[in-house]
Amino acid sequence: MTQFVVDANVAIKWVVPEIHSAAALRLRNPNYTLLVPDFFFPEIGNILWKRVRRGETTLEYAQEDLGALMGLGLQIIPSLPLMPQAIEVAVRIQQAVYDCVYLTLAAGGLFMPPCTSESGHGREEIRHYLMLSNMALLVDPTQKWSNLKSVGMVESVRTVNGKTTVETRYYISSLDNNAKLLGQSVRSHWGIENSLHWILDVGFSEDDCRIRKDNAPQNFAVLRHIALNLLGKEKSKKFGIKNKQFLAAMDDNYLAKILDLNL
Repeated sequence: MTQFVVDANVAIKWVVPEIHSAAALRLRNPNYTLLVPDFFFPEIGNILWKRVRRGETTLEYAQEDLGALMGLGLQIIPSLPLMPQAIEVAVRIQQAVYDCVYLTLAAGGLFMPPCTSESGHGREEIRHYLMLSNMALLVDPTQKWSNLKSVGMVESVRTVNGKTTVETRYYISSLDNNAKLLGQSVRSHWGIENSLHWILDVGFSEDDCRIRKDNAPQNFAVLRHIALNLLGKEKSKKFGIKNKQFLAAMDDNYLAKILDLNL
């Protein structure tokens, strides 16, 4: 039987109509075993108390909602054995400990998200990678995305000149639950993108281009990529892209060689 760990902020949507309640209700499947940590119901109680305090509901309705959730037969897991691992995860990904108890529970008490770090040029960056599998029915019940198997998250904590920023990116994937491979794929993609951008900027001054009208920017981008591919394929001269451009401008024979013309 498929198991899911349910956060209190998701479960409350079963009894309180909110945005994404329909998606949350899909977890109420008799074929699913729903796990919660032992502090789950105090969290639910706190959410309901806040609603009463804001005048969004009454005490009687809040108690009814709490009773409805308590009667669902959720499997309650002791949090104490999870705490050492949860604290370690919390320090690494800079999230609250109680959130990391859910993460640790979801991984069977063996949770440690893959992590990479880079530093240099006054910049330090730490990236954490998480993946959730068996998400197709919850995320894409109409199957608009072919072969969707998992959802990934990359959290980047970057410190530049003493200032720290956090950026979170989400991905849908056809991979199985493999956060390490997700990290490698994401880094490889951005490595290629960054390398290509650097070459186009240095070799073709792309960032300084002022062409803005109609389709001209896209057209010139295509021409730059074609030129870059042709220059990259020419291996007889051990020059950089910019020097190859200069030589082609000065030497028609070399230009014909790049263009693979028989003159």
